[in-house]
Amino acid sequence: MTILDVLGYFLWITSLKPNISYNHSLLLHKINFRHLLKPSALTTDWNLFLCVIFFLKKGIECQRTCVYTPQQNGVVECKHRHILNTTWALLFQSHLPLEFWEQCVLTATYIINRLPTPLLKTKSPFEMLYNRPPSLSHLKTFGRLCYATVVSPKQKFDSRARQCIFIGYPLNKKAYKLFDIDEDIFFTSRDVIFHESVFPFCQPSQT
Repeated sequence: MTILDVLGYFLWITSLKPNISYNHSLLLHKINFRHLLKPSALTTDWNLFLCVIFFLKKGIECQRTCVYTPQQNGVVECKHRHILNTTWALLFQSHLPLEFWEQCVLTATYIINRLPTPLLKTKSPFEMLYNRPPSLSHLKTFGRLCYATVVSPKQKFDSRARQCIFIGYPLNKKAYKLFDIDEDIFFTSRDVIFHESVFPFCQPSQT
């Protein structure tokens, strides 16, 4: 699910699993409580009666577009195209398999929110929302090889580092989201050493 602030162009992305019910209050929590904003209107192509009733009770006007008519919500459709183009660029550069698409979309959104745009007079959506320019010093190349420090090894001679792939930035944490190549799991860590010139999933060309 994509949430777009049409004034500042800030993006929120939430993954919705099929056939699983979710709490609509999570949507308001991301916007209302975290950013001290209250949406006045919501435009969507959902045809869910319970969804409409929920937002009306919160004092939010719910505007519904016709299904399969993207021209009625052109701003969001253009932003969807921007997200997909950035996502494909990250996947192409990192050579990651498609099962990492969700992490790639989240990272693309994170980057887009911090990029200046002429639509906002060279300001970024992040700056429009928080009234301060974003920090870019922590940004790393998506899909690169990195090593995360093992803070508490079980034994003295255990490895002190985990071979990983950098796949994004976790929500509400000053850390990096990583994928452990050996254990096949996702985790977050702050103590990371990056190898900016190595893509683990990039196979050398055969001659």
